[in-house]
Amino acid sequence: MRLVDARFLASALFLALAPTSGSVPQDATCSAAKGEGCADEAPNSDADLVEISPGVLSITTHNFRKSVELTTEAKLPLFVAFYDPRSVSYKELWPALQETGRRFRGEGSEGFSSSDEQGQLALLGICDVTVHTFLGLREAPLLESSWQSTARGPFKFGRSRFHPLIIMIYVQGQIMGEYVGVVSSDALVEVAYRLVAPIGGYVPTSLLEASQQLLERPGPFVWYCGFEEGSHEGNATDDIARKLHGHLVFVRAPLDLCQNVFKTAAPRLESPMVVWATSQLRASSVLREAAILSNSTSLRRWILSQRATIAQEMTPDNSHVFLDRPDPLLILLVDPEDKQARLHGESVLREVDQLFRLRAQQSSKEGNQTERSIQYVWSDCNAYAAQFDVEGKCPIVILVNPVDMAIKVNKTETWASESNITEISHRLLQWLHRATESWWPMVEEARENDPESQGPDQSLAPLVILARDRGEESEDDDDDEVAAAGQERKTTSKSNKNNIDVEIDDDDGEDEDEGGLGEGDDQQRIDQQDPDWYSNLLEQDDNMEDDELPAAQRFRNFQGLLAMMADFKRSFEARHAQHVDFDWSELKNVQELDPNMALLVAGPRAISRALKEGPGAMKPIWARIEERAALLAGLSAWDGDLTRKRKKNKGWRKLRERLKEGYRRLRVLFVKLFRTLETLSRNGQLPTEGRNLSVARESAKNLTVRDFVEKYAARGQPVIIQDLNLTAQEWSLDYFKKTCDRFVRLKQKNSSMWSWGKLEDAGVLPLSEFIDTFTSNETRRKWYLHDWPLPANCPDVFGAPPFEGFIVPKYFAGDYFQRAPFIGYQHTWPSLFVGSEETESALHVDSGGTNFWLYLLSGKKEWKFFSHLDMINLYHLPMSEHYFIDVFNSTSEEFPLLKHADLYTGIQEPGDLMFIPGGNPHGVRNLEAIHGISMNYVDASNIGSYLWTQLQEEHWVAFELFTDNSSLPHGLRSAQEDVTFGAW
Repeated sequence: MRLVDARFLASALFLALAPTSGSVPQDATCSAAKGEGCADEAPNSDADLVEISPGVLSITTHNFRKSVELTTEAKLPLFVAFYDPRSVSYKELWPALQETGRRFRGEGSEGFSSSDEQGQLALLGICDVTVHTFLGLREAPLLESSWQSTARGPFKFGRSRFHPLIIMIYVQGQIMGEYVGVVSSDALVEVAYRLVAPIGGYVPTSLLEASQQLLERPGPFVWYCGFEEGSHEGNATDDIARKLHGHLVFVRAPLDLCQNVFKTAAPRLESPMVVWATSQLRASSVLREAAILSNSTSLRRWILSQRATIAQEMTPDNSHVFLDRPDPLLILLVDPEDKQARLHGESVLREVDQLFRLRAQQSSKEGNQTERSIQYVWSDCNAYAAQFDVEGKCPIVILVNPVDMAIKVNKTETWASESNITEISHRLLQWLHRATESWWPMVEEARENDPESQGPDQSLAPLVILARDRGEESEDDDDDEVAAAGQERKTTSKSNKNNIDVEIDDDDGEDEDEGGLGEGDDQQRIDQQDPDWYSNLLEQDDNMEDDELPAAQRFRNFQGLLAMMADFKRSFEARHAQHVDFDWSELKNVQELDPNMALLVAGPRAISRALKEGPGAMKPIWARIEERAALLAGLSAWDGDLTRKRKKNKGWRKLRERLKEGYRRLRVLFVKLFRTLETLSRNGQLPTEGRNLSVARESAKNLTVRDFVEKYAARGQPVIIQDLNLTAQEWSLDYFKKTCDRFVRLKQKNSSMWSWGKLEDAGVLPLSEFIDTFTSNETRRKWYLHDWPLPANCPDVFGAPPFEGFIVPKYFAGDYFQRAPFIGYQHTWPSLFVGSEETESALHVDSGGTNFWLYLLSGKKEWKFFSHLDMINLYHLPMSEHYFIDVFNSTSEEFPLLKHADLYTGIQEPGDLMFIPGGNPHGVRNLEAIHGISMNYVDASNIGSYLWTQLQEEHWVAFELFTDNSSLPHGLRSAQEDVTFGAW
């Protein structure tokens, strides 16, 4: 799964706090807070295009394709604003979108003078991503990585953590790019006028025609004067006009017409020239040098250098564009009404930029460093001064490192307009070099890890053209996949060819343990001939005795062991309490050593009860979470404080000693528990005998949603469901070969690994090559394509919008992840499995307490399951995901407690769906070559278990999302039917 991390808070600094203005459409699309009935409010027909405000269309998964097709039929560009209805950004920008919609319809506006603003100029639509999330992720992937929050400091409930509004532009049936300028009707109308211009440029034949076509249109204009069609210079200008369409308006004209239009620009010439002109056909620069005119790269650089300003305006709705780049961000905070101060600042920044570039280029040529660059923006001081603690000090310069969100403020510079620009520029340049010197290594590393994060060329108009059109293969794609193969799966977000190249760190259990004992070590270091080897695991653990262990990590180690012992206690009470008298009082005693050391909540059932009882029961848990977040922040700060103040902080020192004592006592409790149970088992004094059970089988023709939940999901029982068809067409291996032309990372079992499922990285291959060889190649027969996310890596398998290629069975259609957009898990599934009869995964538990199912498309699989209530009998490596037993080979002679666990066995055939309840350890091996699809999910049957894991992993935002009683509805509907992937 992919979990919320610090990058999701990247735009925290730039979320405006102004009050909402204008009315927000409540019936445009359905907000996530409305609940399960939302789907009934959407248009009933795929063809419906509904205006929810004059000139503003409601874009949904069902009508998206028709909306894009209109750009070809009507020959008009389409602007689609993907928005979260809960965000401050959307509420503030809705009035601007309403005005833009009216003007796109040709109703005009006092804010823009245009005599020909008649008829339809462009199309505007809005799409609610809390409902149409997969569509939003495919079309505007930055939505997922641009999580907003205004807050700083430890976690608090109730803060705004929603996504910005992102506008994508479609032309001639294709996506063109993202609009990244200020969301105002004037700015959007200007872009629309540039988009409706001919791609190759206007070709006026007379001064009158030029005036009629261009006089009142927004510029800037690039005039190509006297270029012969088909010539080398003419081809260079054609290439630039295509690439910069929408940013600038291009005009092609003979030399004599250019001379008539720009009377004072130059004497009559016989050679071609390029003229940069503002609106009103006024020339500002003329280029005649043949060497530049014949070189498209040099010509493009000259054209872009004519920009009027260096600093774009940064607002809440476009801040993600700048923060997505690793280059340091220089912000001029200024009052927008103080035009003189802003122009003065622009002049300073322009000179700083020139000096910085010269120095950077020189250092790069000398081999001292890679070429460096700075982003320059200006922002409204009234909105952001408080966030930077600079109230009353504007204009002022702020420097931000987007990689780690470090902030530096230049509080010494004088920005009075009469100050000498050159002197200020040199002083600011020196400060800039000092302030950024320590940043460049991490900036360069970020560039290497994500080459496409370079962001837009700041010299362009406010529209980012995609690096390549969808469907256009990049020559570097294969190399990028191979280079990424040896790295951990990273959270990135980028648009790429026919799919979204989003690698989601889905925490599907494939990665090695992030904690616990002996991470990744060889199992043979343990002497299993010693009858007490298992209980000795913690008796020998002296981790907490290390005085250099950071306080925050010490606290987490204690909490991890405490939560594990609480799980063991629940398992003990279910399996052995009736026959064994064991004193668990120490579990309570260690939590009373310090008020901060107690569990946040007793366990999964306590969370489920609080959810049922309502907000009043959840508030105390929220309060404890906020206290815990503040405590961890304090411990981390204390760890970083190497001064005398740290030594004098007796409170932290006392807590550290109490944690050490509590951990020691829990270790003793662990040793006592398992020595007691194993001794009783060896002596035949533990009467609870496990059963060998077969997994039940049910037909989907007879199994209702209510029966499935009550008989299996809620009771933690596995089941095989037959008579299902999940795909609109056959998802054969040949289908995946043709549809998913991607490299895949493969796994293989390593019995000596202490990792999830004993799986390790095996290699990287094109999917088509692996499919062709995984049953014939001796090495690849052991390789396993394991849990490969289809929505992120191969969305084409679901078909075009409305994505009807895959059908979600009714039993799983109430997935809470689909009601809560952009939390990481949501678009990880369904996933693909492919492997030969020599592949398997050892005993493991799916992460997050999630339920799991796998639908077998071909082959045969054997499954072995235990109930989560048998955890105490299964020899689990403390605080890790590793199990010592081999579910297919281990015996009770090796592991005495194993014979007291109920073991379920199931054989899965093609067309069978195997359901595994959340928290149930299971192992699986392939009896024949197989391929299948799977899904993890959360609903009312396992929400308590899921939230219990989120607390242990300190995923506070996820916990809030599922418990705030407004972000998503809880519960299941017994009348739920199968749904297509798009409707899901």
